[in-house]
Amino acid sequence: MKKRLTMAVLLGCAAWSAAGSGDAAAGGWVSLFDGTTLAGWKANESPGTWSVVDGAIAARGPVSHLFYVGPGGEAQFDDFELKVEVRTSTNTNSGVFFRQPWQDNGWLQRGMEAQVQNSGKSECYTGGLWIHAMRPEPSPVKDGEWFELHIVAAGGRITVKVNGETTVEYDLSQEERGFLKDRTRGFIALQGHGPQHRPEFRNIRIRVLPRPAAE
Repeated sequence: MKKRLTMAVLLGCAAWSAAGSGDAAAGGWVSLFDGTTLAGWKANESPGTWSVVDGAIAARGPVSHLFYVGPGGEAQFDDFELKVEVRTSTNTNSGVFFRQPWQDNGWLQRGMEAQVQNSGKSECYTGGLWIHAMRPEPSPVKDGEWFELHIVAAGGRITVKVNGETTVEYDLSQEERGFLKDRTRGFIALQGHGPQHRPEFRNIRIRVLPRPAAE
């Protein structure tokens, strides 16, 4: 058990180091969630919203965003693949943010969000990219069932997949807001949208992609 824990910590540190330094060497898949604790994660407000329930990170409370900060507290990623298993209850609105700067409170505005919403009223359903590439209903998946959300951020190209099917391909060259077009790295964060929204997240893993060679 001690050897396994040490290896997990070392892998987590390696992923953070590669992402933070812009190392061009691609890594293997690394787990960001140990299945039992919120080690490596930090809520920006209302930390009581978040807990681990039956092996999954669950949001059950006021609006809050849970950032993956890693062993060193600054685990920002640039180019990567992220896979997350998600389950929702009826009318749940949530999302997975990426390339997101730290924000102390309020709705996150300066990163990108892969949308999670399978039912209820929304302008964007699961598999969409909020604001940038909205997806109309119906959602490709249902409430109460685990599904895989897969995000690929490679330079200015963003791809979102749900259960292996591509739902969005977006090129940041289309983006009119300069602060976001130039956003090349940031945190990963999970959204707790309020008490009536009950998302769960498990099997969260990331693979750092190689950075393009300098011309």
